[in-house]
Amino acid sequence: MTRFVIRRLFAAAGVLIGVYTVTFALIRVTPGSPFANRSTRPLPPDVQQAIEARYGLDDPVVVQYVRNLFRLATGDFGPSFQREGRSVWDLIGPTLATTASLIAAALVVGLVVGLSIGLLAGLRPGGRLDRFVTVSSSVFVSLPVFAVAGVLVAVLAVQVGIVPASGWEGILSSSALIPVICLALDPAAVMARFTRSTVVEIMQQDFIRTVQGHGLPRRIVLANHVMRNALPDLLPIAAIEAAVVTGSVAAVEVVLNIDGAGRALISALVGRDFPTVMALTLIAACVIVLANLASDLVRGWLDPRLRSGVR
Repeated sequence: MTRFVIRRLFAAAGVLIGVYTVTFALIRVTPGSPFANRSTRPLPPDVQQAIEARYGLDDPVVVQYVRNLFRLATGDFGPSFQREGRSVWDLIGPTLATTASLIAAALVVGLVVGLSIGLLAGLRPGGRLDRFVTVSSSVFVSLPVFAVAGVLVAVLAVQVGIVPASGWEGILSSSALIPVICLALDPAAVMARFTRSTVVEIMQQDFIRTVQGHGLPRRIVLANHVMRNALPDLLPIAAIEAAVVTGSVAAVEVVLNIDGAGRALISALVGRDFPTVMALTLIAACVIVLANLASDLVRGWLDPRLRSGVR
C-alpha cells in the first residue's frame, strides 16, 4: 500500500508540474501587455521596461519559469499585475471559501442523489424509475449550466419569488439554492446512470444469488456485497464529476453574480492579470488532482488488485 501511495503522489506532482508548464507557456505567447490598460494612452517604452523590470519580466524565460515554480511551491503567488500594491492572495483569498463551499455542496447533493436513484433503478431494471433515469440522465448532462441558471432564475426567483435572483449570502441561505442545483445536475445524472448499470451487472453475479439464498436481509446484501463491489467502479466517476463541477463553477458565478474564484478567474483573464490566472488555474488543478488521488487511494484500499497493478 505504501508503494501504491508513493506512486500516486509522484503522478499527482507530475500532473501539477505539467499544468504549470502549459499555463506558463500559454501566458508567454498571449499577445499584448498586461499593463496596457493602466493608462488611456500607450505607455512610453521606458515606462513599459521599468514596469516589466519591477515584476521580473525582463529576465530570461527559463529564469522566470524556475523562479515562479519555486515561488508557487511555497504558496507565494506573487503580486497582482492589475492591482498595484496588492498580492494575488489578497485578491483571491476571500473568494476561495465561497467557491469551495459551492463546489462541495453541489458534489455532495449530486453524488448522493445520483447514487440513491441509480441504486433504486438498478434493483428494478426495466421499471419506470429505470426508464426515467435512462432518459433524464442524457437530457441533464447535455444542458449547459448557464442555461439552467437562467431558467431557474426565471422560475424560482421571478415567478415564484422564493430565492434571490443573484448574489451570495452563504451556503445555508436561500441564495445557494439555484447555483447548487445548477452544478449538481451533471453529477447526479452521470452518477445515477453509472450506478444503475453497475448495480444491474452486480445483481446478476453468482455470489449475489448465493448470499440471497442464505437468507441474508436485503439491506445487508446491498451494503456489504452490492455497494462494496460497486464503489471501486463508481469512485473514478465521482472524481471526474469533481473536475466537471470545478470547471463549470465560473459560468454559474458569472451568471448569478457570485463573488467567487471562478468569477475572479474570468476577470483576471480579461484584464491579463497573469499571476492571478496562474494561481487560480493551479488551485483548480490541485482540486482535481486531489479528487483523483483520493479516488485511487480508496479504490486501492477496497480492491488489493489495484495496488499490485493486476487490474
